[in-house]
Amino acid sequence: MSLSDKAPIGMIQKGSRAKILFIQPGYAHYRYSLFDMLHKNHDVTFVFARNRVRYPSQLPPDSGWNVLFLNRENNPLWILKLVRYIFTLKPEVIITSISGSSQAIASLLAGKILRIPVILWSLSWDTSRFRKGYPHWRNFQRALRVKWTTDNADAIVVGGTRSRAFNTKISPEGKPIFTAYQSAEDQSLMPGMKDNISGEKPRSDRITILYFSRIVEYKGLDILIRAFSSIEKEHENVNLIIGGDGPFREYCENLSRTLQVKNIIFHGNIHNEDAWKLYRNSDIFVLPCSGRNGTEAWGLVINEAASMGLPVITTDAVGAGGDLVKDGINGYVVKAGSFSALLRAIEKLISDKSARDCMGKESRRLFVNINNYEKMYEGFDSAVRSVIAL
Repeated sequence: MSLSDKAPIGMIQKGSRAKILFIQPGYAHYRYSLFDMLHKNHDVTFVFARNRVRYPSQLPPDSGWNVLFLNRENNPLWILKLVRYIFTLKPEVIITSISGSSQAIASLLAGKILRIPVILWSLSWDTSRFRKGYPHWRNFQRALRVKWTTDNADAIVVGGTRSRAFNTKISPEGKPIFTAYQSAEDQSLMPGMKDNISGEKPRSDRITILYFSRIVEYKGLDILIRAFSSIEKEHENVNLIIGGDGPFREYCENLSRTLQVKNIIFHGNIHNEDAWKLYRNSDIFVLPCSGRNGTEAWGLVINEAASMGLPVITTDAVGAGGDLVKDGINGYVVKAGSFSALLRAIEKLISDKSARDCMGKESRRLFVNINNYEKMYEGFDSAVRSVIAL
């Protein structure tokens, strides 16, 4: 059963169909519902720069979609191939993503030549505090690219409160900006979870902390392991479960051995269709992004954790912190890179079951209010209709 079997994805808004070229760095299964709505309501060609799928999932692009791959991994001239597609297909509107990226710049230049409106899908927010370790010339160059793509886009679609505030700040006055909140599949409605008779977490006296994301340095898993090492010395009934894989995994595994962490399990890659099992068996979700060498544009695993009613601890280096994690309400937002702040937040939730339960309910409430693929689609549809006469 595919994710689209769970709920009807039909005509959200009747009206004229636009010929759209929708450009993305690569296909991601968690965009399936959005892409399917766009396909059903408009004449869309999806262009994915990468052929390789980064995310473990059994849900490929639908065979009925118009899909083109640029093979960026093996084709150094992929950007020229993108421009050729634009000139060949001559869409009525282009939707591109990532402020300041090569694909955004190429899309905007081609759009200007062909007089095709371009919509920029931007998740960018103010991450200047986390870029102090970069050379000044690199930060200056990045700022120029971001500003140029923002200025020259005909409309902007943003992913949440932080990206809207940032894009409003740097955009020319009057620039149309539409919000399409970042959405993920409701893990409580996954086929395996629905088939589970009780749907409840197995009874256990142990408290399980979950990290579930790619294991790269800026995600801050090493800081979580150090904090858990301290927690484990004070509490005998705690587990740390790690879901995901990446180039920083070996370092984190070695760190856990060096610190003699006992109750830790590295699961490796988990297919999205099975992710609900990790969430269901956990009590606290932590995304401890450090801000070193990168920040989290959003953090869709927070959507997933919230859908399963988990309290969430994250940092101010995570975009979703402005919408899906309210400090002291459904979890905690701590200073990125701070071992002591992360430790205190985890300690609070470990020692207070009532707080975990209340915050978990608030997480679910926030998820229901914000996470909605139909509203996400409507943000894009409104942007399209604003730049062409439909």
